[in-house]
Amino acid sequence: MRSNPIKPLLILFFLIAPLRGFTQNLQLPEERWQRDMKQASRLSVDQNGAVFVSNQNGYLWQFDQKGDSVNLYAPAISTELNHLDAYWTVTIFLFSASQQVMEILDRFLNPLSRNSMADLGLGGYISQATLGNNHGLWLYDETDLRLKKLNFSTGQVLQEQPLNILLATSSLRVLQLLERKNLLFLQVENEGIYIFDNQGNPIKKLPVPGSIPAFVDNENVYHLENQELVKTNYLNGDRSSLALPLLSEIIGVALTRSQILLLTSSSLHAFDRPDNY
Repeated sequence: MRSNPIKPLLILFFLIAPLRGFTQNLQLPEERWQRDMKQASRLSVDQNGAVFVSNQNGYLWQFDQKGDSVNLYAPAISTELNHLDAYWTVTIFLFSASQQVMEILDRFLNPLSRNSMADLGLGGYISQATLGNNHGLWLYDETDLRLKKLNFSTGQVLQEQPLNILLATSSLRVLQLLERKNLLFLQVENEGIYIFDNQGNPIKKLPVPGSIPAFVDNENVYHLENQELVKTNYLNGDRSSLALPLLSEIIGVALTRSQILLLTSSSLHAFDRPDNY
């Protein structure tokens, strides 16, 4: 059954998580390794420390924790990815808005499934998509400005929320969708991250600036700001910052248990992750 978006919980949606100021300012350790990349586009990591990078043609590289290339996936159709997510570890999720196609690969980059949005019964323009638990698929449909959750095995619409009502003052330039720990993180460019529960009900907003996809790890959101990597605990608002080296324009950030990864359009850089960061 589709949920009713107009609920008392909406009141909480406009409560911005209190920001308690920066409790520390750390320096990033020396670079551990670097790899040259041509026309790099997207960055993701899995929970075992594997690193995945795609380029503007949709080719996908897998690196181990030492920076050695392990696998390469060449897509059937060359197209840039709008979303790359290896969080689930056993599967890697790819989505191309230009092709309106999602793909799921195993951890060795072998294709498991490929579906168009039309295959799922969707006739609009889906600009962002991400996997969720229990065969869930979160989508942002720019045609009707709705956030939708489908069962991608059956195509059944499970939830549907009008973002133009929930985010009445927003530009709705959705940068990314992520499901983590039964929460949905919806990032709007130069605006912030809106957090929803797994039923699509809004909870709070984090004022995260910029147009670089943020990274979510446990209870923390990491984003780039003024040549620093800012860590924000989305439960209590605690913040800390980590000074970054001067690199050409950074387009992606990700963290494993032991490393911080920074991606530019021409290179991938790995640094040791400081304790408690």
